[in-house]
Amino acid sequence: MNIRHSEIPRVGHKYTISTKNGSQLVLIFYRSGKREFYFNKAKGDEPELALTINDEEARILGALLLGVDYEADKSSIDSNISDNIVVEWIDLSPNSKFANKSIIDSEIRSETGVTIIGIKRGDKVHGSPNITEKLRPNDKLMVTGTEEDIKEFEKICEGE
Repeated sequence: MNIRHSEIPRVGHKYTISTKNGSQLVLIFYRSGKREFYFNKAKGDEPELALTINDEEARILGALLLGVDYEADKSSIDSNISDNIVVEWIDLSPNSKFANKSIIDSEIRSETGVTIIGIKRGDKVHGSPNITEKLRPNDKLMVTGTEEDIKEFEKICEGE
């Protein structure tokens, strides 16, 4: 597999992935968050498949490509990784004992068994946050753990 990257001035980035069998996948990431995918069976062919998706759809597609089963409801993303490990987004209430503490100082993993793997703060998502990152009220935390551990963690995040 060969991957080439090029910047498209004032537009975004383009990745061209060439496979061993001669197929190509072209990914265009626009600064606006839109993504376009084109598939060519052979180099130089016109695309057989074109797909345009938004930022949220790209995250879901990325999770699926990583082998995560995706299930969603109105309030959260709950992705089953195995029979008992899930990934979910949890809102951090200002009343939570974790608010305004760093990840390490809050002792989340030792207390609840949950690991924070991302933080959505405003319009930005911070993946793999440093353990010294301070959790702020109204952060949306992407966590992984068992369903039971996440339910307990969610109660604490709600301020219970």
